[in-house]
Amino acid sequence: MKHKNLSSSQNLFFRFAQSKNLTFGQNLSGFASRISQEVIVSFVLIVLLLLFLNPFDVFMPEDFLMMLSALLVVVFAFFASFVWREHAGDERESMHRMFAGRVGFLAGCAMLVAGIVFQSFSHTTDPLLVITLGIMIFAKIGALIYSSYYC
Repeated sequence: MKHKNLSSSQNLFFRFAQSKNLTFGQNLSGFASRISQEVIVSFVLIVLLLLFLNPFDVFMPEDFLMMLSALLVVVFAFFASFVWREHAGDERESMHRMFAGRVGFLAGCAMLVAGIVFQSFSHTTDPLLVITLGIMIFAKIGALIYSSYYC
């Protein structure tokens, strides 16, 4: 089927796409759907984390806190599943994913270092901050070693 007002190379592309049963926007809509799901889950996770800070200065009843904790674990599991099953379609998308991972890792490390420094001024450093930063760094090194040998 020839499309009007298209060059011969564009017609060739459309014929190839039709032979492979590709529809334009199918890949885009799938990508947009994955991104929108990931953004929604990320937003819900951030809202839940903010609720743990008790922004309304209300003492949370124990039942509500337990429900919020369970919901946080479930939403984080969804978020982790999105991160785990990420697959880049091409090199450009792969670079975007790697950049986002680096920014996220560095932002997390920077906040942990800021928390450690801030707490060290009051001479009460929470060991959980130090342990978390250490685990993040060891996981990064472990992933680099694993990928250099097995990937």
